[in-house]
Amino acid sequence: MTPGIDYEVSYGATYYDSTWTGASGEGAMMEFYDKRSLPIFPGTPNDFTSAFISLGDTAFFLTYDVDRPKGMPPVCLFSPLNHPPRPDFIKHLPWSPQDSAQLGGGAQAYSFWIGEDGKPFQTGVKPDQTGNNGIMFGYAFAPVGDTMLPQSFFFSGFPLNPPNAPFVSQNYQNFRVTKPDPQSTWDLVNKLDPAKLPTCQLMRAPGAAVLNDAQKRPISWFDIGKPGRR
Repeated sequence: MTPGIDYEVSYGATYYDSTWTGASGEGAMMEFYDKRSLPIFPGTPNDFTSAFISLGDTAFFLTYDVDRPKGMPPVCLFSPLNHPPRPDFIKHLPWSPQDSAQLGGGAQAYSFWIGEDGKPFQTGVKPDQTGNNGIMFGYAFAPVGDTMLPQSFFFSGFPLNPPNAPFVSQNYQNFRVTKPDPQSTWDLVNKLDPAKLPTCQLMRAPGAAVLNDAQKRPISWFDIGKPGRR
């Protein structure tokens, strides 16, 4: 595959602290996307910088002055019930020998496809189940010396254009076991009152494409558990 034609390369950073505690619960996570936001929102272009911050059960979505889409707020409430992954989250994913072999180098990969009803129906990325209204979720670890470290997080994006991203893979580099700096992560939203924030409108963001009745879209992450709501 050719970069820029078959796929797009972008950069960002992930920060995680399972020991964080606050009024909203336990655990903190920030995912920062530089110049390309997460391409999972149906009909919404992703050509802007963004970040998700989850503190306990509360998740925030941030945009930045450098390229904020017109009409989007600097911070909105993404979800009142979306906690960071627990340290043992991998126990909920099935090991995929096929995915592990494809990554090679001693990697251990875990993945499944789930349907609109939220139930898993296939282990492993292949065959592609996008056309069967499947949503894929996977995670992999790879050895670095004597330690298994996060290697990648791979999942279904939204296949129609925009954002034209049937598959997304976040490949980790420069992994460090250090506590993130609160000033550049959690403190960006920690003192905000979720009740006073606007609710995120990412499914109907400014510039979002509108599909007609003949263009029934594939399911997205936001349709899981809500059959027939497209």
